[in-house]
Amino acid sequence: MARYKLVAHSNAVAGREADFERWYESRHMPDMLAVPGFISAERFTAVGERPYQFLAIYEIESDDIFQTLAEIGKRAGTDAMPINDAIDTSQVSVVTWQPVAAG
Repeated sequence: MARYKLVAHSNAVAGREADFERWYESRHMPDMLAVPGFISAERFTAVGERPYQFLAIYEIESDDIFQTLAEIGKRAGTDAMPINDAIDTSQVSVVTWQPVAAG
């Protein structure tokens, strides 16, 4: 199986950072890790002023990354992966990366 990284940058709605953090840690990360192929997750917060305050990096193992990513699309916004209104959905960036080289 090939390995990938899904990198998500996001922001909370102003004044809703605590709600965002609670939802992301207790609900969203477990929901993402329930998607077949997702094997680990890390979260970070930016140091200083940045366009995005939060970063999540998910590690994925998949023989068909497009099928794996499609599964997220099927689940997003359902009971399997609800979206909390504390996330600023106008300020989200998600990119999937594949390895080029290891050192």
